[in-house]
Amino acid sequence: MKLTPLQLGEAIHAARKNLGVTQKALALTSGTGLRFIVDLEKGKPTCQIGKALTVLNTLGASVKLITPSVVPGADAKPLAQLAKPVVTRDLLAKSPMRNVKRRSGGLQGDDAKGRKSAGA
Repeated sequence: MKLTPLQLGEAIHAARKNLGVTQKALALTSGTGLRFIVDLEKGKPTCQIGKALTVLNTLGASVKLITPSVVPGADAKPLAQLAKPVVTRDLLAKSPMRNVKRRSGGLQGDDAKGRKSAGA
């Protein structure tokens, strides 16, 4: 099931109501503003995730993250496989770090415009 900002907002609203807490009190105890709580409960998609998690923690709620790699019968590749960086010789040859010589005194070489750096 895909969770939407509106569903999260409705869940936070329900949890707050079940505890008998006002939006203002929740804002004060979670360290956020009243406007943020109102927007979060309305399902505003651009609410900051860190603040939303703080509000959830304040309410005593939690979020369970289930990745495709741990769902029984899922055909998706494990996230670790998807996140592996692919570095090829061609990619390294195009890197701006290719002209940098590493020495104990610091980095020396050409800067982005081809000029010699101070240590070179």
